Amino acid sequence: MGTLFAIGGGEISRLEALAIDEAIVKASGKSNPKLLFIPTASNDHPGYIQTIQNVYGKQLGCVVDVLQLIDNDKQHEDLQRQIMDADIIYVGGGNTQKLLDVIKQFQLEDTIKKSYQNGTILSGVSAGSLCWFRLGSSETTDYNTSEQSMYKIIEGLNFIDAMHCPHYNEVDAHIDFDQKIIKNDSIGIGIEDHCAIEFKDNMYKVHKSKPHAKAFKVYKHNNDIIREELVNTSDYTLIDSLLKK
Repeated sequence: MGTLFAIGGGEISRLEALAIDEAIVKASGKSNPKLLFIPTASNDHPGYIQTIQNVYGKQLGCVVDVLQLIDNDKQHEDLQRQIMDADIIYVGGGNTQKLLDVIKQFQLEDTIKKSYQNGTILSGVSAGSLCWFRLGSSETTDYNTSEQSMYKIIEGLNFIDAMHCPHYNEVDAHIDFDQKIIKNDSIGIGIEDHCAIEFKDNMYKVHKSKPHAKAFKVYKHNNDIIREELVNTSDYTLIDSLLKK
């Protein structure tokens, strides 16, 4: 295993998750780590790319590269090289299903996994958080028809064996996720905006950029929903306590 940061939400352009962003950079152990931004979920939005360059590049000292897959004309080997060269991979928010479909279309899952095993830090917010889990609950728009759908279960890349809900502070997301946990009898990880969980080998730790932000382990017991708040401490906790009932 390696290191992975799942961020529940927060507007990066307003520095709402700055303390978490700083923790990600610090975890690399380098003064000027190479950060690869994947903006696929936002359709490679230029403004989002500029924001990452401003925050992670100018403010946090990273050397920022961008993996643009929407209008891509690079060879597969070049895409692999970008991924393997990164110290940190940061996946942006947006349409989770589109993100996952495009990653699979370009057959990059194994390359991302190899980079993770070699020490690259994986991270992301919202859709970029959900993608690392086995399953996730996402309110998504059909990017082929632009029709808004209800929350649905999406199969992620399965780096973390649990069902995940970012933006868990949002009432609709919270209620729908809890119902899905009862129906599927899965271990759920709900992360609010301005909060993140760092998974490091067989341990985990909660990070916050605002004191009120929370993360929860969510599961079914006797057909009731149980929410256990994950405590923010300076120490790491064994991951078995998080991924098992």
